[in-house]
Amino acid sequence: STRRAATAVEFALVAPVFFVFVFGLIEIGRAVMIQQCLTNAARVGCRHAVLATTTTDDQVKSVMQDHLRSAMPDPSVVTCDVTPENLFGIASGSDVTVNASVNFAELSWLPLGFLNPVISSEAIQQRE
Repeated sequence: STRRAATAVEFALVAPVFFVFVFGLIEIGRAVMIQQCLTNAARVGCRHAVLATTTTDDQVKSVMQDHLRSAMPDPSVVTCDVTPENLFGIASGSDVTVNASVNFAELSWLPLGFLNPVISSEAIQQRE
């Protein structure tokens, strides 16, 4: 009848907006989750970097990749940087900075190209 047709038209108008809203919320939630994972990885990496037994940035990057492996299918898409790169022989009390960043499109669950920020996190601690 006429009422069923009106309902179908109303649904056709509202459904795309509703689904865009729902999928947008999912993507924003995923971005926040990735941000938290990067923050934790930077903290774990920085904590490892300030230890006197850590001598290279590769050791730090390996610890960060292991930490990220539990949260994402391919942690190799995350860029990990340690400053200074050579940790051997730096003075106690010197700042060590660890950055973790990723292009969100690499980890997005939806193939929406318009949401493409670089998500990053940084941790700074003093060498022991």
